[in-house]
Amino acid sequence: MLRILIIRSGALGDTIFASAVMEVLHQAYPQASFDWIVSSKSIGLFEHDPRVTQCFSLKHRKLPIFISLEKQAIIRHSKQQPYDLVVNLEHHPTFCALAKAIQTRARLEINDHPITSNKVPHAVETMKQPLYALLRNESSASSLNQLNIADIGPRIMGEPLAKIEAKFKLPKHYIVLCPGNSHSKKSKINHRAWPEAHWIQLIKEFASSQTIVLLGSQADRQQIELWDLPKSSSILNLAGKTNLSELVALIEHAVVAVTTDSGPTHIASAVQTPNIALIGPTDPDSTGPYQTQDNHSQILLSNLDCQPCYGTDIQRQCTNNECMNQLTPELVKHTINKYLHASMSEQ
Repeated sequence: MLRILIIRSGALGDTIFASAVMEVLHQAYPQASFDWIVSSKSIGLFEHDPRVTQCFSLKHRKLPIFISLEKQAIIRHSKQQPYDLVVNLEHHPTFCALAKAIQTRARLEINDHPITSNKVPHAVETMKQPLYALLRNESSASSLNQLNIADIGPRIMGEPLAKIEAKFKLPKHYIVLCPGNSHSKKSKINHRAWPEAHWIQLIKEFASSQTIVLLGSQADRQQIELWDLPKSSSILNLAGKTNLSELVALIEHAVVAVTTDSGPTHIASAVQTPNIALIGPTDPDSTGPYQTQDNHSQILLSNLDCQPCYGTDIQRQCTNNECMNQLTPELVKHTINKYLHASMSEQ
């Protein structure tokens, strides 16, 4: 059995993107087992994944090996059980040093295989790039060579459905709304956020006809509790009440999920749940939900001339967040209804 270690100790979305590398290797080598080096916040992505044997988390990512007891433990583990392949998807020199210190028969480094293109590629394509070097070393008849790597996207697994149905008393059909996303404290405006008034209007539109599950962090929960929402048993505010594997499962089994540019967007894409992604200042072609033939992500944009502007002076000078404001609740409602009608026709 092949033993493969993947190194990607970044944010939640980055780890989900990196799962595409595991999915390619799993399809090529179904009997392979995978270990991961991840951030502690992302371990839940692999809690119920039968492909994954062990996860190592790093509290302090960039500490050099001679200081980091966590990295020393990973190296000792590899000496006891050497890997067949290490795939390092981190750019920082400390991770390059760690990857080289881990005992393995073969090693792939993302820094060794940059994409040379005028167009900024999607982050998933950047992470899959080292696999093409592995492909060149395989025989033409190998299982890896028979795959179309470009068509394979991220894949993750959540809590078993029966457990979340019992815990949260879920109906068979529900829609998921994820109002929150991370926000830099340096900026007064969360430019990736959809206006609260839009969320409230959207919830009111569906509260009488659909079960609505609201997901997010504890901070999101506290904010949602301040909203003027109908007192209805059909609105389940589960923000701050789930762990990561439960969050994945709730999105996975929804009829449709509505998200902004955030971790839940990439979760929906990776579990192939129909997803309406409300994108404003960021570039959906490089960091939006990764789209394949198997998932159903629909990106809604205002298509303003200033988009995308994330990280530029245009964003820093923006005070009205027009690109997100122009994505109306009516537009989102219409898009949700298309997925609801499609779901009903499949029953």
